[in-house]
Amino acid sequence: MSLQNRSNKNSIKVNLKYFNRKKLNEARLGQLEQKTRSQTPKLADRADFVNTDYIGISKFGIYNFRTSSQTSPGNYWYQTLEVPDLGSKLQDEKIDSDLIKQLVEQEDIKIYCDCPAFLYWAFKYMAYTRDYGSEPETRAPQLNNVRLQGALCKHLLSVVDLIKSGNLYEQMTSDSDNWMKYIAGEQYNNFHKARLMGDAKRKKNRINYETYDSYMNDYFASKAGVNKFLDDEDIKGSLRAEIERTAKTDPNMSLDDFISEEFGVDGVQGLANELQIDIDYVKSYFKNLGF
Repeated sequence: MSLQNRSNKNSIKVNLKYFNRKKLNEARLGQLEQKTRSQTPKLADRADFVNTDYIGISKFGIYNFRTSSQTSPGNYWYQTLEVPDLGSKLQDEKIDSDLIKQLVEQEDIKIYCDCPAFLYWAFKYMAYTRDYGSEPETRAPQLNNVRLQGALCKHLLSVVDLIKSGNLYEQMTSDSDNWMKYIAGEQYNNFHKARLMGDAKRKKNRINYETYDSYMNDYFASKAGVNKFLDDEDIKGSLRAEIERTAKTDPNMSLDDFISEEFGVDGVQGLANELQIDIDYVKSYFKNLGF
């Protein structure tokens, strides 16, 4: 299977089996929005009181968002929007804003939000049993929303509003193009692992996520970007704080275990392999941070 990179006209072999999870699905963005607004109008009105940010695309080709909590200022809930078989749909196509808009708004999608309402008001159950949910839920509601009205929580509806504003498609197009290059095995995977760590850190509210976005844009295609990422003072500060916390809560934790927890890789060697840097550099880096 080949990928035609429209920017340099090179033909690249791609294995999409790992990145495409093929499931049936029966919902489009506009259909879910219309069902929500018509059947649960009071809920729909509350979407005006929350704010949504686009985070980026995951290594599985799933678009990620975060939306402010209306009841707990300063906290966020996290949403995902998946176009099933995205890689196959981008294969051999010119990846531009028109294509991404078509896939997101006109193709069947899968959605998820980690807020309590998505679960307890049966939206997660409806999404999964009607095959537009990305997370399983087979427990039918016994108390709340037993008539199965609506489709989206206010956070996902806010995501829809942000998408349909049209302001995201340039960034989503860039992310989608970079993701295709990533799964094609080009050098983009050097910094992508650092980006994934950034997503996890952002969810814990430990680092200002704009830092990661700036490095994503400026250094995503460059191995030097990995070093820029590791050398950033905000990131060093966050890791130092985690090292200090670990020293108090788990003083016997090994460096391998610490790296596995923070980066999601198999210890020192795993981080060196993922970032394609020398293992001694990794050890020296964390030693200088106080581990």
